[in-house]
Amino acid sequence: MNSRINELLEKYNAVLEISDEIENDGFCIETPDINVIIVRSGLDNNYIEQVILHELGHVANDNDIIGKYKDYIPRSQMEYKANFYMIEHTLDTWCNTNDIDLKDVNCTTFLSANNLSLNYIPIVETIIKNKVGVLLG
Repeated sequence: MNSRINELLEKYNAVLEISDEIENDGFCIETPDINVIIVRSGLDNNYIEQVILHELGHVANDNDIIGKYKDYIPRSQMEYKANFYMIEHTLDTWCNTNDIDLKDVNCTTFLSANNLSLNYIPIVETIIKNKVGVLLG
């Protein structure tokens, strides 16, 4: 696991548990004292990082959304923000690792290289637009 993941776990006061007793790829238990991210054992290392980042996205954003996870609209918003968080961090790492400037990213190439669905193209485009706009702004 890369050091950036460890830094984010520390930032959000989260611990990571690997379990072979869960069916989902991962989930998060948030408490006032600590956040526990549980990831299913046996997953590919790159995918484990994506699952961790997705769950950290819940920790970072779910409290900003009104409603409960069990309700369709709030759950959709929570999942979108968690995916956005995961993709943003994966994109940053991918660009740094491959020495690619964000404005030169091909969304399809990035998503394919990271085994992510092409359905995420609008999120990648939004991230690039927001960040390049800030950098050029």
